[in-house]
Amino acid sequence: MTLYHYTTAAGLQGIIASKSLWTTDYRFLNDTSEFRYGWKLVVDAMDRREAEIKERSSFAWQTIELFLRDLDKAYAFIGSLTSQSDLLSQWRGYNRGQGFAIGFNEDWLERNAAVQQFDISPVTLRPSRAARGR
Repeated sequence: MTLYHYTTAAGLQGIIASKSLWTTDYRFLNDTSEFRYGWKLVVDAMDRREAEIKERSSFAWQTIELFLRDLDKAYAFIGSLTSQSDLLSQWRGYNRGQGFAIGFNEDWLERNAAVQQFDISPVTLRPSRAARGR
């Protein structure tokens, strides 16, 4: 699968010049609420699962509670990629439609991430899709 990164002309020049694709510490994003929202989805999903099976996993909850308590100390880096090569919302967001969608092979990205000891994980921010596990 090809994953696309939408960027400006300056962003494309930087990627080519550095031969690198950088991520950003979530604490330095314009909107850190997305990261916190992701954890809210995890907690909501656990609540639903417990209601279904009538059992509580104390280990899972302790782990999540520890993580949420120290959320500001978490090392999580965000990079924006999508499987869609022609998203109007992204074109609008990058240089008034004059930006670029750079395609990367997903397997290649994952191999390079593993060499550098980090993971690439998909994230869904739409509640309806997240609730269905997509």
